[in-house]
Amino acid sequence: MLRNTSESFGLVSRILHWLVFVLLVMVTIGGLQLDDLPQGPEKLDTVLTHKSVGVLILALMLLRLVWRLANPKPQPLTDDPKNARISGLVQMLLFLLLIVQPVLGVLMSQAGGHPVSPFGLFELPALVGENKELGKTLHGIHGRLWLVIFGILLIHIAGSLKQHFIHKNRTLVRMIKG
Repeated sequence: MLRNTSESFGLVSRILHWLVFVLLVMVTIGGLQLDDLPQGPEKLDTVLTHKSVGVLILALMLLRLVWRLANPKPQPLTDDPKNARISGLVQMLLFLLLIVQPVLGVLMSQAGGHPVSPFGLFELPALVGENKELGKTLHGIHGRLWLVIFGILLIHIAGSLKQHFIHKNRTLVRMIKG
C-alpha cells in the first residue's frame, strides 16, 4: 500500500525515509572528507557532490513534509505516554534539522560567493549576496549543527532498536516492511 495507515507506514513514507538515510550517510562521508582534501579537482568534485546531495535531501525532506501532512502517521506502539512524547520530539527535531541544515549549506555557499548547482542541472537562485564574513559564520553553524543532528539521529536509532529488541514491538518492522 502506498499510503500510511494508523497501523503502518506506506511504501512512499518508507522509501523516502530510507532514501534520506542513505543520502545522509553519503553527504556525511563527503563532508568529513572535505577538511582533509587538498585544493584541487578531487576536492572540487567532493564539494559539488556534497552540495548536490544536500539539495536533494532538502527536496526529499520537503516532499516528506507534504506527504506527512497528507497522510496519517501510524500510532505509537508504546503504552508509555512519556516514551511516545520523546519519540515524537526526536522525530520532529530530526525532521526540522534535516530541512534547516541544507538551507544553511546553500546560504553558506552563496554567501561565500559560490553558486549552488545541483548535479550541474541548474543553478539555485541566490538567496543571499556574497558576504565572506556571513559565509564563515554559516560554515561554523553548518558544521556544529551536524553534531546535533548526528546526536539526535543516534537517539532515533537507539530508540528504534530498543523498541524492537527490548519491547519486541513492530516499530522498526513497520518502517521496513510496512
